Amino acid sequence: MKAADAPDDKHSREKGRGQINCELDGLGIMRSVFIVQHLNVLPGGQEDVKLIGAYRSSEAAHAAIERLKAQPGFCDHPRLIDPLVDDEEAGFYIDEYELDKDQWTEGFVTV
Repeated sequence: MKAADAPDDKHSREKGRGQINCELDGLGIMRSVFIVQHLNVLPGGQEDVKLIGAYRSSEAAHAAIERLKAQPGFCDHPRLIDPLVDDEEAGFYIDEYELDKDQWTEGFVTV
């Protein structure tokens, strides 16, 4: 998980800091969700990413981390990682994603 993978908007700059609440449009319809993942770096550098869940608010996403961070495996890397300031990669990540918007907009190359 690299910060460069995140959309470049106000939400990606603030993610992981608990400052974002569920964004609603003018009709009260939810416009985004908060995805919680956990990254563990295996011997040899391979990344093991677990999708924890999708939540309606930053607070609910943080609560999920609190419930899991003492559990086996997660307790080895219980920190919430802010990719903009943390050098360590292993731990929990919270990312906000706008609904009904493509998050991956370019092709890819397999090497």
